Amino acid sequence: MLDYSPKIVALADEIGARIDRAAFDPEAWEDVMTAFAAAVPGGKTGIQVVDVLGQSAVPLTASGWPDGVVERYAEYYNAINPWMPVMLSAPAMQPIFSERLLPASEFAKTEFYTDWLSRAGGADASSGMRFAESGGRLGFISLHYDLRRAESANAVYEPLLKVLGPRIRRTLDASRHAGSGRLGGSLLDALVEPALLIAPDMRIYGANDAAEDLLRDGKVVRCGRLNVLDVRDPDLRTRIRDAVTAACAPGTLVGPFSMAPAVATPWGTFAACTMPVDPKFLSAGRFGLLVLPLKLALLVLRRCEAPRKPADVQGALMKTYGLTAAEARLAAALDGTASLKEAAERYGITIDTARSQLRAVFRKTGVSRQAELTRLVLIEGGRTR
Repeated sequence: MLDYSPKIVALADEIGARIDRAAFDPEAWEDVMTAFAAAVPGGKTGIQVVDVLGQSAVPLTASGWPDGVVERYAEYYNAINPWMPVMLSAPAMQPIFSERLLPASEFAKTEFYTDWLSRAGGADASSGMRFAESGGRLGFISLHYDLRRAESANAVYEPLLKVLGPRIRRTLDASRHAGSGRLGGSLLDALVEPALLIAPDMRIYGANDAAEDLLRDGKVVRCGRLNVLDVRDPDLRTRIRDAVTAACAPGTLVGPFSMAPAVATPWGTFAACTMPVDPKFLSAGRFGLLVLPLKLALLVLRRCEAPRKPADVQGALMKTYGLTAAEARLAAALDGTASLKEAAERYGITIDTARSQLRAVFRKTGVSRQAELTRLVLIEGGRTR
């Protein structure tokens, strides 16, 4: 900062200290925005998350705006913001100045200007910077001021953004690695079995008390380097990783838990149950949209009884539901590890014969879908409860 004026150096030191505190206290971002707003007369500031595909924005925190202005922006005007293409195309970590790229005079007759911007109390020019991007979302800091003092205000904000931009990014990176206990609340606490919030890279973002106990014990799972879930048994590790990947896949809809076949380990038998979770519904604070992945998996590690042998499962199905030997053999094969076609090929029967046997199994067991039959077979096999 040797080339900057004493005023810029002093402001950067003051605001930078507040940014550092925000790494461990997200509410401190309000102080950061307040300090930015006070740096120029009539300053109005904010941080927003921009949806790259939807081209809409969510304000995270703001300062200096009249009552209700930011709320109206969030509810409607963000979606018709003429500056949106500028934010989307802005180079990362480089300050931009609205008067150079898209002056307000070019859209002065639009609904955005006449119904919102002109009523915001002198905010028709701005400086800003794109400082983070993850999972189709980008973070943007916007610093607004009256057009009449645009040049002098940008002369303050542009060097501040150059100096403090890397500091903001480092602070957000620190927030991402803040630890497994950072997220909690009713979603996790309502579950008695060990439950964790896991990202596609297997990083832990939350854990209930039962899961924390399991992590501290360290025999089955533990918290590894960079907060990544370390699963001691290789087969269970593969099952969990596959289940988390499937739950976090694009387009996966929130629904009932999906349960993978149980795995016997030296410390007990466990089944990985997963469900996709949208982070925006978690109690992660407003900055969760910037520091959390686009999607998380809710992972429940369910302790099961030791699996029975296939012959024992078939015998139990025959005794409990009156299945024939052929029907029980087919039903036992449909435990989630094979399709109907694969089971038919395994036992040398045609797909039509397999379908006929499956209909008989449905009728005798009282289920109507193959997923229900799979759960029934897993229960009979002692691989879930």
